[in-house]
Amino acid sequence: MKHVTIARAGYNFDTDTPYDEPVAVFTVDADGIHVQSGEEFIPKTMPVYDVQARRDVTLEDDPERWAELLPSAYRAGDYFVVVAERPQDEQRIVASDPAAAGRALAEAIDVRQMV
Repeated sequence: MKHVTIARAGYNFDTDTPYDEPVAVFTVDADGIHVQSGEEFIPKTMPVYDVQARRDVTLEDDPERWAELLPSAYRAGDYFVVVAERPQDEQRIVASDPAAAGRALAEAIDVRQMV
């Protein structure tokens, strides 16, 4: 199962600091997509190109591979995608606790900025 967050990069001019705002949070497993928030921001019909397989992957064809490749569709611009794979127990906590979801996103963003 993949936990996916689509976020928007922003800048607070009052405090002179950048920030990241989650606009969509969802999980993807072999059965499909399970939206927690921001359904209007999720590109469910957009194919994502798999360079290794040399073909487009869609949410319907291979949901988990589509989720893994989704960050490559957001390489530039104000939006970015963070994908994490979690153990089953942790997935239940994040799905039921919005604060935990926010902390998980913050940790993922910290890792992304270090790369």
